[in-house]
Amino acid sequence: MSYLSSSKVPHQQSNHSGIARSIKFIAFSLAIAIAYALMAKVSINFATLPGKVTAVWLPSGLTTALVAWCGRRALLGVALGSMVGSLPDLLTMNPPLPFPSIIFLNLAFAVANCLQPLANIAVIRRLAGLPPTFTQIRSVLVFISSTPVGPAISATIGITSLCLVQVAPWESYCFLWLTWCLSSTLANLLFTPPLLFLQQQSQFKLPCRWGESTLVLGLGLGLSWLAFIKGYPLEYMFLPIFIWTTLRSGGFFTSLFVSLVSAIAIFANSQGLGIYVANSPTISFLLLQSFIAVCSVTTLVLAAAIQERKSAEILLQQTLASLEQQVADRTAELTREISDRKLLETQLQQQVRQDQLTGISNRLHFKEASELEWRRCKRNQQPFSLILLDIDEFKNYNDTYGHVAGDACLIQVANMLSTVVGRAGDLVARYGGEEFVILLPETNAAGAAHIAGLVRQRLQEQQIPHCGSTVSSYVTVSMGVATYLPSASLQVDDVIQAADEALYESKRQGRDRLTATINT
Repeated sequence: MSYLSSSKVPHQQSNHSGIARSIKFIAFSLAIAIAYALMAKVSINFATLPGKVTAVWLPSGLTTALVAWCGRRALLGVALGSMVGSLPDLLTMNPPLPFPSIIFLNLAFAVANCLQPLANIAVIRRLAGLPPTFTQIRSVLVFISSTPVGPAISATIGITSLCLVQVAPWESYCFLWLTWCLSSTLANLLFTPPLLFLQQQSQFKLPCRWGESTLVLGLGLGLSWLAFIKGYPLEYMFLPIFIWTTLRSGGFFTSLFVSLVSAIAIFANSQGLGIYVANSPTISFLLLQSFIAVCSVTTLVLAAAIQERKSAEILLQQTLASLEQQVADRTAELTREISDRKLLETQLQQQVRQDQLTGISNRLHFKEASELEWRRCKRNQQPFSLILLDIDEFKNYNDTYGHVAGDACLIQVANMLSTVVGRAGDLVARYGGEEFVILLPETNAAGAAHIAGLVRQRLQEQQIPHCGSTVSSYVTVSMGVATYLPSASLQVDDVIQAADEALYESKRQGRDRLTATINT
């Protein structure tokens, strides 16, 4: 029992959903029909040509927008509205029409009014896609060029039907066809764009300023009164006003403004007023339609051109901003790469000039520094001193304690030597094996002897055991000191050679001592 009841619930919900959709569709169609019938009634009231042909068929602008929005779902409401809107006028024609003719014309008008928006939207969809946009010149040109397609089909069906039932004479077919076609075309140009703009919220642009908007509206209404009521030939004065409105307020408000002025012109013309009143009603309407067409097309193309340019400027700004950001990012990357490379180069340079075991300068760094300091001392005529020292009987130390302990001894001696010197130009370096060198620029013999004495003192304080030594039970060093006054006949190598000979002399005399060579 529970299975049966549960299976019925989705079915009932589906029925309710289907009924709700049907009700919505009926209400939607009725709303379209009512709007269409009302607009048709207004349009027919302006008709003075045979067959109730009017200058602007207002429902055409509505139906094209509806089909663009809703597709074929809108056609039922369009057909109903067409039949309801046309029937009263068909029933009251003078002379009266036979009932079959009324039915024929009513159905023919319904078919024509349904085919008109379908044909327009089909062309637009084929050439530019849907929904039609008014932000690009190409899309606007497609919209403008497509608007006569549907009206041409509608006019052919409608005027042919009127002539067949002898409501309109065949000799007036071309004029009536042209007027019908233009009436629907103008409705598409005038009233479809504002409706389609409603879907393009981004294209809305509020009027520039209330004062300026009021002034422009007042000028438009005043000029409409002068041209279409009083009959002054001022119709082309509207173009500067429309252009200004397009520049300042955008396409949506301009299209509304053009529609307002056109409505005034149509009403005045239907009452026999204004500059476009001529002896022939057909000529009068053609003149009026040409004016409306020029204003509508001009403002639509201009609005699209302005919007297209603005979009291009925004895209250009975005592209420039993106490029600037890319350049900034790339510059930052290059800066980091350069910084990293410089840091790596510095580290490599330090590694190249640094002894890997002890961490003090190596022989290469000593060579570069000694050459530089030698030239400086030569230029300033300052003494130049070197201390070359060697750990006594270091081979026995390695044999006794092992090479690991020997490395630790070398590190301990290097650290001690680094504490002895402190001036900017002084340098302690590992010269090779157990040999070390101390560079002392601008240091005389007494200063060099003082540094050598500090070395012996600090080493004695450390008391590094060396039971394999024949000199002492602790690690000792032999030192050779050379102090020279630089001259053109001397080189750094001469000082090194002198310090090495003094070191050899210290070893020859029994080690753990200092031998000095002075040449000043």
